[in-house]
Amino acid sequence: MSDRTERLLELARVDALRDVVPPGVEEVRRTVRRRRRGAVVATAVGVVAATAAGTLVMGQRGGSMPAGGNDREPAAQASGESPDPTLPVIPQPDPTQLARMEVASTALGDPNRTPWAMATADVVRSDYENHVNDIPEGDYRLSIFCVGEGSVHVVVKAQNAGDKVLATGNAPCAETPTATTLNVRQPISGYLRFYLTGDARANAGAAFSFKFVNTKS
Repeated sequence: MSDRTERLLELARVDALRDVVPPGVEEVRRTVRRRRRGAVVATAVGVVAATAAGTLVMGQRGGSMPAGGNDREPAAQASGESPDPTLPVIPQPDPTQLARMEVASTALGDPNRTPWAMATADVVRSDYENHVNDIPEGDYRLSIFCVGEGSVHVVVKAQNAGDKVLATGNAPCAETPTATTLNVRQPISGYLRFYLTGDARANAGAAFSFKFVNTKS
């Protein structure tokens, strides 16, 4: 494997770690996400997603979640060669942010006690968007947990296009999160869209989770 290919795979692996759910939230696999990525990551992330997921599963079985990504030095640096300046610098995962994602994930609760239609956890950003499918028609309680500082604004829209708003509200962030709940009426079975934007403090390192629970179940 060439140094350049290895470097690209490391970059994609770090990006994949941001999108794979932290340990304990298998139900997040039911989401469909849209991300704004560079073309390099978009082409390589499929190759490393399974590797990243495997790492997280190991954490769930008793080990700690890796905070530093791949500890092995790139071949170019180990041999004393200068790194390729055309490749982007790989950011190291923030251990504080990863820990906050763990807290946000745990806040979702036990799905065996209170089943949810969908749940996920992620880091706060200014343009988070999640197109959620397979949500049956009905009434739902949307619970949002934000771990960190600042606050986030949430908007839920109907279907996969259009501007019909189903719910909107603000959720404060804290190191020990409490649920901010919104009532959502899904008019027809299928898609809905979840949008979340953080303020300056939340965007600096907060994490969040949310879940849809059918109020009739």
